Amino acid sequence: MHEEQKIVQIQFIHGCAFSAQALFAANGFRNVPAIAHYAGADFPCNADWGSAPFCISQIPLGVEMPLTLIVTEGLIPKDRRQATIAKLSEAFLKLHGLAGNQFFTPNVIGHIADIPADSTFAGMKPTAVAIVEWLTPSFAFPTRDIQKAYVKEATQIVFDACEGKHPREQIWVNLKYAVDGMWGIGGDAYTNEELGEAAAKG
Repeated sequence: MHEEQKIVQIQFIHGCAFSAQALFAANGFRNVPAIAHYAGADFPCNADWGSAPFCISQIPLGVEMPLTLIVTEGLIPKDRRQATIAKLSEAFLKLHGLAGNQFFTPNVIGHIADIPADSTFAGMKPTAVAIVEWLTPSFAFPTRDIQKAYVKEATQIVFDACEGKHPREQIWVNLKYAVDGMWGIGGDAYTNEELGEAAAKG
């Protein structure tokens, strides 16, 4: 890895501007250690972001992450949030045969979006909700077996994170695909074929 370091602005959390020591390889983001990003106040303002798992770097506010866990505020205790994102991400990698892949693992990024209790609805009524939402290349979740296995596992992960206090019937899992050729990592726009080639090397 190149020795050059950058300070990058990561996120505003409850009014605190976080900066992190993000190590960048000279040729781009894909060889960089992961840095955590969450929408809630999971870390104090003096947190050591440079050693945190799961990655996000140079992401402006309001940008949708590949993994978004949308929950009614207070549903998942703060001490379970990081582990929940990790488990949801690990399940994705495992089911796609990518566990430990040196290209994909650092690029599995995610955040938790807390929504006020008076702003989440189901059946047109105020309801606590939990939604696991992925934005992925279009080759992800290619078979019914993988789809069904992930939905089952992700639902259990969120159910456990809520300490069993939130009904499974109010945990949803969905998926959106990115346009082929518009998967940007470290300034490079990857096609599905190029992503596959990069993954095969890892």
